[in-house]
Amino acid sequence: MQNITNINKEYEARVMVNEKQYLEMREFYLNSKRLKKELINVNYYFDTEDRYLTNHGMVLRGREINNNEYELTLKIKEENFDTEINHLLTYEEFDNLVKNGQFISIEIIRYLEKRNVDISTLKLVAILKTDRLEITYDDYLLVIDKNYYNGKTDFNVEVESSNKKEAKRHLISEISKFGIEYQEGYISKSRRAILKL
Repeated sequence: MQNITNINKEYEARVMVNEKQYLEMREFYLNSKRLKKELINVNYYFDTEDRYLTNHGMVLRGREINNNEYELTLKIKEENFDTEINHLLTYEEFDNLVKNGQFISIEIIRYLEKRNVDISTLKLVAILKTDRLEITYDDYLLVIDKNYYNGKTDFNVEVESSNKKEAKRHLISEISKFGIEYQEGYISKSRRAILKL
């Protein structure tokens, strides 16, 4: 398998929901005629002992998707979007990443080194599993997540779209159908897991 690295911008809006709201939304969209996909993601988060990446708006994760796809991603928080550097991995490379902390993406290593991150100080700091339902629209993607980490379970809904404003507009439109109000101040699931929030 040839390793592929790509860099893209991601525009998202998110909100936390409770279990009842999650179940209602999930059932509704599972029974809809929209194109949908169910995934199980297991995220392995890496950071330094003092959480340098987390505290500087970066997330470094290995992800196993449905037990047969693997990737390494560095997510960098910008003002209105996230930049993602994604590197596809073979199972062996992923296994080596999780067990031995071996990072093979030159692009990710270079970026971190420019930020004065010593790769040898990175270690596995959290594991988060997500049961994900993705619903595809023409101009956005709706995602309904159930997350497991640190002995906790929580739920969130997100929308990915062409820009931050559109993502927020579509999210508000979707959740309002279920009487859910949009609230600012969403804490990412990676941050919740890594900082044990």
